[in-house]
Amino acid sequence: MEELIRIRENEKGEKVVSARELHAYLESKQDFSNWIKNRISKYGFNENEDYVRFDKIIETTGGRLIEYALTLNCAKELAMVEGNAKGKEARGYFIACEKKLKEIIEKQLFQANERHRLRYKKSIRLKEVDREINELLRERKYLIKEINHIDRTSLIFFDLFEDTEDNLYFGGFPNKKIS
Repeated sequence: MEELIRIRENEKGEKVVSARELHAYLESKQDFSNWIKNRISKYGFNENEDYVRFDKIIETTGGRLIEYALTLNCAKELAMVEGNAKGKEARGYFIACEKKLKEIIEKQLFQANERHRLRYKKSIRLKEVDREINELLRERKYLIKEINHIDRTSLIFFDLFEDTEDNLYFGGFPNKKIS
């Protein structure tokens, strides 16, 4: 999309348009200062809501200009009420810009939600893995206790029969003393 009127971002991250640039694009016959003052008054625009007014120093002469940064809605309305082909074209341009901006925001929101969903899914999986590890550690601890118990029992059993040749059994029957 070709840029008809430059759209900037202010310090709050809002999209704004220079009223002076809009005035020039609309090819209004009125001088700028009267045009903007009349439009603000006639259509009830509010300062710091629909526009911001600020001074701009002219570097070459040291003079100052009063500038206006318009919100996209304000610029769109001013273009519409201008009542000429340029106004209609500018309004269409602002609508297209807003649509594109909404698409970008929706895409960014979707991507952010997707990243959040994946992080959440990973955290759930990490919790599952953590539970599995803890279960395996409990099983390991239990098995170590069982092995230690079997070892102790085996030692007691073998201590009882150690060095007693008379008590050797094979196949469940007592054997004769081996000499």
